[in-house]
This record gives sequence, structure tokens and C-alpha cells, in this order.
Amino acid sequence: MDGTTPLRVLHVVTRAQRRGAETHAVLIDSWLRDRGWDSRLVALAPGLATAPLAIPVLGVGELSPGTLRRLRAAARSADVVVAHGSRTLPASVAATVGLRVGLVYVNIGDPRYWAADRLRRARTRWLLQRVDHVAAVSEGAADALVGHYGLDPARVSVVPNARDVTRFPAVTPAGRAAARARLGLPTDGQVVLTLGSLTVEKRVGLAIRSASLVRGAELLVVGDGPQRLDLVALADQVMPGRTRFVGLVTDPERYLAAADVVLLTSSSEGVPGALVEAALLGVPAVTTDVGFVRDVVEDGMTGRVVPGADPAALAAALREVLAAGPGVGQAAARAARERHDIDTVIPRWEQVLTAAADRR
Repeated sequence: MDGTTPLRVLHVVTRAQRRGAETHAVLIDSWLRDRGWDSRLVALAPGLATAPLAIPVLGVGELSPGTLRRLRAAARSADVVVAHGSRTLPASVAATVGLRVGLVYVNIGDPRYWAADRLRRARTRWLLQRVDHVAAVSEGAADALVGHYGLDPARVSVVPNARDVTRFPAVTPAGRAAARARLGLPTDGQVVLTLGSLTVEKRVGLAIRSASLVRGAELLVVGDGPQRLDLVALADQVMPGRTRFVGLVTDPERYLAAADVVLLTSSSEGVPGALVEAALLGVPAVTTDVGFVRDVVEDGMTGRVVPGADPAALAAALREVLAAGPGVGQAAARAARERHDIDTVIPRWEQVLTAAADRR
């Protein structure tokens, strides 16, 4: 099969809602269709009503019998099934047993997370051995997949998290002032932004405590989730009047453009799309040293990477980046454009999909 021959591709996401893996799958699906591929996308289960994606939903649960039955029926008319994220992996493996269809797993997070104990490691290895090809977001993730799970290196490709860079022009001072005016923010203050689901692993409480130690800074919290009420209460306690909870949005670049720095405080990540988008816009980042964030943030050059989860250390890094001037953001934009431009990444996707189809 020629590497440029369009195939029938079925992308599988966990839920029809705007989260990292789902949003990235929508982008890949769109780019492939633009290049003439027969690509479509389905979700295993419904998403939040506040941030739905307009894609078909197969069932009420990720592994319910009805969901797996419909996924298998959809897979029959595909050359390749692409499972985006760890929660789609067991469903996709189960639904494609015995079918002559290639299976690609997109590793979004840190694969070492699933090697924490012997049982989970064995279960993950068993599933991964039934995949034809794995697309890893970084060299570090690819190394972990090979080292921890014994995958054949020939079946693992590095495919960076990609964006259409034309959608993320570097923000000028005038553009930042205009973005703040549209959001009702003061144009002369310092704005810290954290973006992601308000869940335990994102540790937004740590972001709030860290930002509270930066005198005069305002914090924008973009995202929603089960911890929202507790986080609002914490913000009212430690930095009253200086935190704005925006909720879920479909245009995060509008908020990123208003920020001086992005703060990411997660306990587990892969290569976060929010950091990629911030860098493309020329917004530097301060982040905890988790997953493969160093693929986006070069410590001391395009932002700061801080070990541990100490609010004082994160606050010190925020102050350092805020005082450094525009050069840090400009360096971030240059590096992100070299690595994450879809025009560079989409040919890798075509190679991965073709390799998976060829194996079947």
C-alpha cells in the first residue's frame, strides 16, 4: 500500500466533550479529510452537556455491550481504527478482534503512569501487544513504551501534538491589550492563566496558592470540573478579588492571548496541548516537572520547569518569567513552530496509518 494512498480511518475517543485527547482527535480527523482521506470520528460515551463535541456517540458507557457492538460494526468499514487515549484502548482492542483492520493507539499521557503496579503493567502490556502501531507524543513516551512494555521499536512512532500554526499568531503588546479589553481585564496588570479540567490530577488548587503569592497578579482559570466549588472557595480565601473562573470555552486562544504567563500544576501529563498553544502565541509557561512538558518548555529559555509541588517555588518561577520580558515568549513561539506545525506532523500520521493497515 503506497504511503500516500488515502485510507478509511475511524477515530475513537472516550467522550464527546472538549478535552485534550478528544480535541486533538478532531483536529487530526479534519486534517486527514482535507488531504482526501475517508476519515470519521466516534465517541464511546456522551460528554458533558456544557462542552459537547458534535460527533456520533456509540453508547451510554465506554465498555458497555451496546457500545462495543456498535464500535465493531463501525470498524468493519474501516482500514484503520485509531484509539485516542488510554480509555479507548480496551474498547478498541475488544471491538476489532478477528477483523482485518489496522489498530493504532495514540499515547496521549505518560505511559509510565500505567506501570505503577504489576497488575496494571501486565494489563497494559497485554493490550498494547494487540495494537499494530503506537503514535507517541514524544521521544520520552516512545522510550517508556518500549522499555516498560516491551514493544517493538519499529511499531512505535513519535508524532508530536500538532496545531495549525496560522490559528496562533504570536501576540503583540497591542494584541494582548485588546484581548484584555475584550475580557474586561486591566491592561496594565499581570495575568496568570491556568487551563484544564478542574480535577484532582490537574492540581488547580496548587495553581491558585502559587499565583496568590505573586503580588498584584490576577489568575484566569479556564476549564470546569467536579472541583470547581472547592476551588472557588479556596480562591476567595487566599486571593480574594484576583481570580476569575471562566468555565469551559471553545476558543482558548482568546484567553491565552490575554495572559502574560501560563501556569500548569498537574501531577500527570503527556505533552499538554495548552502549553503548545500558549507557546505558539508567544506566551511563556511555568510548569511542574511532569510527563513530557520539557518537550514544550525549555527550562530557563522558553519558561520554567519546577520540580515538586511547592507553591513558593512556583511563585518564584512566575515572578522570574514575568520579569524576563518578551524574549522568553518569542523563544517559545519559535521552538513551537519548528516542532508542532501540522504541515510537518501530518505526513507522520499518514505513515503511521499506512504502516498499521499494511500489517493487516
